[in-house]
Amino acid sequence: MSKVFVLNELESRDYSTAIPYGELIFVTKGYVNLHDLGQLRRKLDSLIKFSNPSDYVIVIGPSVLIMLFGILWFQKHGLMNVLAWNSQVKGYVPFVIGLG
Repeated sequence: MSKVFVLNELESRDYSTAIPYGELIFVTKGYVNLHDLGQLRRKLDSLIKFSNPSDYVIVIGPSVLIMLFGILWFQKHGLMNVLAWNSQVKGYVPFVIGLG
């Protein structure tokens, strides 16, 4: 089964429409300490280590978190399956970002 990496869990968001795409993995929650990028990188590395190219990502949170996660993800996989919120269908819609 695929996993869905939610970069930053916000209590005000409902992620239930992403469940059909896989198990929800919350990478961070709420405030993210951006003053210790080494610790953040270790956390992201430990999660990405168990990811697969078929997994999905919900891109939400601080821009530094998004950039660092993206760099590490692309170094491992070369592409990213993203779930983007679509207000017309009131759910997440998948698309792929590839490098090259």
